[in-house]
Amino acid sequence: MTPGFPRQLPRLRAVLARAQTSFAAGLPRGMAKKKEKASVPTNMAIGAFAGAASKTAVAPLERVRLLLQMAPARGEGSRSASSGFSAVMRSEGLAGLWRGNGLSIIRAMLSKGILFSSQDAFAGKLSQT
Repeated sequence: MTPGFPRQLPRLRAVLARAQTSFAAGLPRGMAKKKEKASVPTNMAIGAFAGAASKTAVAPLERVRLLLQMAPARGEGSRSASSGFSAVMRSEGLAGLWRGNGLSIIRAMLSKGILFSSQDAFAGKLSQT
């Protein structure tokens, strides 16, 4: 500890209190930006992209899940997820994990785009009242 530390402690507390209030929004005082509202088509495009990305990311899991659900109807008995995954890889290759994903992507793009844009538009309207 430095010899002058106890005398500097009140000054340090005052500096920290000012910094805490000026950085409350994450920006120094006077530099706070107003949140820019994105347009409805922009929000729709952002939501559509997010929906497409999420459906593409989980498509292999959905494909294996669907095959496991249909296995008893085809007389294959119950299998594990790992055996279903390896069966798809053996018979259809890597692209087989995303088979049938196109329609799912289109549906997700439409629903998530509309949801994201309308949710933001309604939140803006409700916050004004």
